Amino acid sequence: MAFVNEYISEENIKKYDIEALDKKLWKGHYKPDWTVDHERDMYLRYINNGREEFSDQYTFCFYWQAQLFGVTFKVDGGGVRRGPQWRHYDLLYIEPAFSFTRTLPESLKPYQAEILSHVKEALIAYQVAGIISDCTTHTATFGF
Repeated sequence: MAFVNEYISEENIKKYDIEALDKKLWKGHYKPDWTVDHERDMYLRYINNGREEFSDQYTFCFYWQAQLFGVTFKVDGGGVRRGPQWRHYDLLYIEPAFSFTRTLPESLKPYQAEILSHVKEALIAYQVAGIISDCTTHTATFGF
């Protein structure tokens, strides 16, 4: 199965403890959404982007093999609303969620390429805004 954009079911909100996670991240929403691969038990969620001179920095949570990571990118993009759009992602850092180390621990470094390969798959499916993306076609490129 591939990654898909969807609203998170009540069952999965409980299973992945999404409400507790969102409280830690100060993420408010009416109906949480994600880009998920149910078969491989992975998901990507947009968390926030920076302000002012950091407004091009986007942070996501990525769940992989029962571990949650924070992944931050410098993002460039363009296109037209309800038309073709594109995004380019440069990796700034990946870290275990809430570690604030900006690096992976040594035990996970051998898996970094695999983790980032799955992150790329998820970002391609995410398009520009996940479930609310309005592009007719989307191109994602990566500088990592």
